[in-house]
Amino acid sequence: MKSCLLMPSRWISLSTILFPLFILAVTTGCDGEGHKSGAAPSTGAAAGVPALCRHEVAEKFCPICHPEVKNHPNILLCKEHRGIPEDICTACHPELKAKYKTCVHELPPAFCPTCLAAKKE
Repeated sequence: MKSCLLMPSRWISLSTILFPLFILAVTTGCDGEGHKSGAAPSTGAAAGVPALCRHEVAEKFCPICHPEVKNHPNILLCKEHRGIPEDICTACHPELKAKYKTCVHELPPAFCPTCLAAKKE
């Protein structure tokens, strides 16, 4: 008789552990392309490295993907290099070259006026 009284409490404690795990598993699924739902596609980068957009820079600072970045009061723009955010200006900040692909002009290719002009020709 004593064991019957303990059974419901075991089910309650087990369900309080499993139910949140079930909810977590259901809500963090994939979008069908192998990416987490609601997240930017991963570039295979390690943790701590920003997610890159199709312009090969940190997505949150990309003024092409997010035009509102140019008007954001907390984001400094590089006046020397076409007004791209300082956080992705590899010409002014050579240490960023390890994170982002650059052209021969030391800028991300999508933001280099020389490379863009050459593509148009």
